[in-house]
Amino acid sequence: MAHEIWSDPVFDRLKELCQLPLSNAMIAQELSNQFHVLITRNAVIGKRLRSGLAQTPKEKRAPVQRLKRPKGLRFHGDRRRFNGHHTAPAPAIERRPIPIVMPHACDLMALRNESCRYPCDVPGKTGYFFCGEPEADLVRGRPYCIAHSSLVVRAF
Repeated sequence: MAHEIWSDPVFDRLKELCQLPLSNAMIAQELSNQFHVLITRNAVIGKRLRSGLAQTPKEKRAPVQRLKRPKGLRFHGDRRRFNGHHTAPAPAIERRPIPIVMPHACDLMALRNESCRYPCDVPGKTGYFFCGEPEADLVRGRPYCIAHSSLVVRAF
């Protein structure tokens, strides 16, 4: 048989504590300490909602001063308008291809911890090959050589 948390004495004490300006967490802690039963904050919130016990209004706090965006700054798609003037979008970063020579190309069974795992085609051979350049290190989280890392990792 399940133990009922909300016995009459506990519920009566809950009603009394709801009249005080206490948070639900503080009420739960007080009830737990007084009746030696584990009552959580969520249990207090649920019981108050089901029983119709209203929350006491919290004391008025000082208004929080929030940072505001300048009035003229608006975003319109790719363009920005600042104080009514359009500005051009930032220029895209030019990426130049890095010449990649693959003298260490190897198949899956020949890969080692320090082998680059970038897939590639080897002219004149059929099958699935990897770069194999010995600049990678799986233990340190670098599965590719420097040249292939620049191709795989996106710039943010």
